[in-house]
Amino acid sequence: MSDTTTHQDSEISTPPECVGPVAIPQALTHALRRLAEAAAVDDLVPLSVCATELVLRMPLPGPPVRARVIRGPLESVTPLSTRLSDAAVSFRDALARSPGRCTSTVPVDVVFLVSQDGDRLYVETVPRSAGAPTAEGWARAFLRLLSSAGNEPDAPLAGHAFQAQREAAQGRERG
Repeated sequence: MSDTTTHQDSEISTPPECVGPVAIPQALTHALRRLAEAAAVDDLVPLSVCATELVLRMPLPGPPVRARVIRGPLESVTPLSTRLSDAAVSFRDALARSPGRCTSTVPVDVVFLVSQDGDRLYVETVPRSAGAPTAEGWARAFLRLLSSAGNEPDAPLAGHAFQAQREAAQGRERG
């Protein structure tokens, strides 16, 4: 038997941290649905776009971050947080340019689960280090980014992400 612990083994020994349900305002759910319809994409795409932006911009120690986003039967995995975000792209443009859904079974750092009706958010994460956001910090940052992008879909996503970083940092300080 080997003494070597793999990344996957270490995740199993660390219990996941969960938070939810966190209320998603109905007005936000409706705004995201209208934006998705206008871009001719399903209801998962706005969530995936925001999750991708969040993992790209989140200042985390350690290896790159990846998130899984689930809404009802729809599921997607974000790209690794190693690529650069396009600072000028708006939320509306990101929805229209959204690539096909990635349904990889690779391990992820955070799971964002949104109820089928879009009114509740649940977040699960396996803490990687003392500097990583708590599930509550991830939930707060994700909801803030969704709200900001949904309310100002033509503003650059990068401008919204800085608000999300502050929210996640506050979650780390409380954790």
